[in-house]
Amino acid sequence: MGFAAALAADTVRSGPRCLIGVALGTLTGEDLDALEGALADTSVTSSSISRALTASGTKVGGQAVRRHRAGDCSCGPR
Repeated sequence: MGFAAALAADTVRSGPRCLIGVALGTLTGEDLDALEGALADTSVTSSSISRALTASGTKVGGQAVRRHRAGDCSCGPR
């Protein structure tokens, strides 16, 4: 497999969504709005989002939040 084919294959995401994607699919109302806003707001750190999600019952690490924000998770590019 050449580089171009390997790179194209790497951009295809399969499998379940990441924990952030799952949270986005299950939260509702003000909690969903708060998470979407926090993910979009670069002044809110990934660690802060991670701590808030964990405190509310969804255990997730800061690195998972960073990967989701960058589009480098199983959810795929934003």
